[in-house]
Amino acid sequence: LSVKMLKSPMLDKRLLAINTLGNLGDQKAYAEIEKVLSDKDPVISSWAWRALFRIDTPRTLNEHLSLIAGRADWSPIFVARVLQEIDADVCSAPLCRLVEKSYTEGIDERQMSRLISYLSLAHVADHTSIVNRILLESNAMEVLIACLRLVNSDDDLTRIREMTKDEHWEIRLHAALTLGRLGHEEDIDRLIDLLDDPDWWVRYRTASALMAIPAMTEKRVLAL
Repeated sequence: LSVKMLKSPMLDKRLLAINTLGNLGDQKAYAEIEKVLSDKDPVISSWAWRALFRIDTPRTLNEHLSLIAGRADWSPIFVARVLQEIDADVCSAPLCRLVEKSYTEGIDERQMSRLISYLSLAHVADHTSIVNRILLESNAMEVLIACLRLVNSDDDLTRIREMTKDEHWEIRLHAALTLGRLGHEEDIDRLIDLLDDPDWWVRYRTASALMAIPAMTEKRVLAL
C-alpha cells in the first residue's frame, strides 16, 4: 500500500509513504523511492533522499550523496540533519571527496559554501587539507567565511592574518573570530587594531575574540 501511495497526486500521502518506507528500511522500495529523487518539489525529493539513507546508507552515500551539490532548493538545515544521522566514520570521507570535487568543478558560490558547512559533521583530519586549499585559493566571500568557521589549526595562520585587512567586513569579522579561537598572544595587537574598524560588527566581534585569548589579561582589558 505504501509503495502505491508514492504515486498519489496528494502531497501528504506521498510524504507519508516515503517516510513510512524509509523508517521501515524496506529494501524492496528502494528503487521506487529512487525515482522520486528527481521530483521538482524540494520537499518530496529531499525526504526521498533521507528515506534512501535509512534503507541503505552505504549505497546512498555512493550513488546519491552528490545530489546536495546540485539541489540548491533543498533546505541546508534539513540536509545537515540527515547527514547528522549517519555515523561520521562512514560519511566523513565521501563528504570530503564531494566538497573537493565540487570546488574543483567551480560550482555556485552559495552552494559551495553550504557544502563546506556540512564538513563540520566530518572528521577534522579528513577535511583539513581541502579547507586549507580553499582558504589559500578562493576569493569567494561566502566560501571563505564557511572555511574560516572550520579552522582549528595554525596551518593557514598567515593567510588568516591577511584576511583581517580584507575589503569585505564580513571576512574581517570571521578572521578576527578565528584568531581569537586559535588564541595566539602575538595576534592581540592585530586584533586591537581591528577595534577601530569602520564596521560596528567587526569592532564588536573583535572585542569578543580578544576576550577569548588566554594572554588577554583583565588589566589589558581595562586599559582598552
